[in-house]
Amino acid sequence: MAFIDSVGFVRHVSGPTHCHSHTLDLVLSHGINVVDLNVFPHNPGLSDHHFITFAIATNNLLRPQPRSIKGRAINSQTTQRFLDALPDSLCLPKDVRGQKSVNHLTEELNLTLRNTLDAVAPLKTKNISHKKLAPWYTENTQALKQAYRKLERKWPRPKSCQRTPETKL
Repeated sequence: MAFIDSVGFVRHVSGPTHCHSHTLDLVLSHGINVVDLNVFPHNPGLSDHHFITFAIATNNLLRPQPRSIKGRAINSQTTQRFLDALPDSLCLPKDVRGQKSVNHLTEELNLTLRNTLDAVAPLKTKNISHKKLAPWYTENTQALKQAYRKLERKWPRPKSCQRTPETKL
C-alpha cells in the first residue's frame, strides 16, 4: 500500500471486502473525489465478495467554460450604409487642419469611424457552450465521420433522390 500512496493514489476501502475478512477489492482514485462509499454485508447467494458502491463528485470547473465571440454582421449593403452614415465633419477646412495636431486629428477620425461602424453594424456577442461528447466519440471516430461525409458528398445520387427546381424550397 505504500507504493499506491507514493504515486498519489487515494485508497478509499479500508475494511474487509471478502467473506474471510480480507481486503481484496479496492477503490483507488487520483485527482477525483469519491463520495458515498458503501461496503454492503456479505451475501453468500451472490458472491464471496462484499458489494461496494460509490459515487464520483464532479466539479463544474472541469467542464470547459462557455466562451463568447464578438463580431459584426457585415453584408453587401453595409458598405453603402456606412458611407451614407459618415458625417460631413470628416472634410475639415484647411485652416482647422493646421491648428490641431496630427495625433488629435487621428483620434477624432478613429472615434468618428468607430461610432459610425457601431451604428451601421453593431458589435454582437455570441456565447458558445461546449457540448459534452459521448465517451466513445474520439478523435479517430471524428476523423472517420469526416471521411465518410466527404465521400458521401462526392458520390452521385440517383435521379430519384436529387432535388428538382420544383422541389427546392
